[in-house]
Amino acid sequence: MRKSLVILIFVFLLINPIIFALSEQQSEKLKNILNLVKDDKHKFQQVMDLLNRKKVDLREEEVNVGIIKAASERHGIELKQYSNIRGIRIELLPYLLTAGGILLIIIGFELYRKMHKTPEHQELHELSRAHQVHTPSPQLYNLQQYVKTCAQRGYTKEGIKQTLLKQGWDTRTINSVLNQFMR
Repeated sequence: MRKSLVILIFVFLLINPIIFALSEQQSEKLKNILNLVKDDKHKFQQVMDLLNRKKVDLREEEVNVGIIKAASERHGIELKQYSNIRGIRIELLPYLLTAGGILLIIIGFELYRKMHKTPEHQELHELSRAHQVHTPSPQLYNLQQYVKTCAQRGYTKEGIKQTLLKQGWDTRTINSVLNQFMR
């Protein structure tokens, strides 16, 4: 199980590219640069190409994203060509990776559970439910305590059995409990 988890984390890290977030100073400089080049299509594209190559993360950069979107619309530039810049369009990949990871964990857990449940275990479990022995019965506990007390006081096995039969207990249950406490 641990091995699977380590492999899953390793694969996730391989798939997830390294993204660079901007510091406050870098963010301010980018805003100034974008404001300078927003009216020149060629220079704007050069800045966008550089941001794309550097895999810049603009998810926390609302002002800069606003400038980029306005300039790209004005110049007729498709933002989808800048796929390495995070935050300029809705990105489904992180959500898909998270959902896929959760799904893999759930599937792995279910497979682990099924592999460790033998057919015998499943049959015993179903039988216990059918015979309603999956939860302890307070009456059975009381019966066990009664037999234990009677045995400690020296009553005979046969005397206890006859009393319980008169009370409506079945022979099999009586014998089972008697065998637990009296030899």
